[in-house]
Amino acid sequence: MKRKYGFLGMIAVLLQVFGVLAIIGAVISLAVAAYNTYLAQPPQESSFLIAQAVNIFVLGIGIYAFGGLINVFREIELNTRRTAYYLLQLNRVNAQRRAARQANAQQRQPRQRPVTTETLPRG
Repeated sequence: MKRKYGFLGMIAVLLQVFGVLAIIGAVISLAVAAYNTYLAQPPQESSFLIAQAVNIFVLGIGIYAFGGLINVFREIELNTRRTAYYLLQLNRVNAQRRAARQANAQQRQPRQRPVTTETLPRG
């Protein structure tokens, strides 16, 4: 089946890309903060940069997760439409089988029990 909401899928991909870029930027900021704190001459205070990098890292994870959530909702919608389609097909097949069974039942004559010595009257 063809997917609906293609534009929403594109937005989800963009959100996931922005989330990954934010995470990469946060890791780079943490590396710069670590360099400024421990290796730079003279050492510099980097607490604000570290706090900002952690904030961006958490925000990037949230943005990426929101893009994934949009994709989950799109998959739920697609699976719901597929299930409805297959249930309609199953209903049609069952109706055809039911009609064929009823037609066969009307054409078939009741079965006679075979005559054997056990079914004959005693006497």
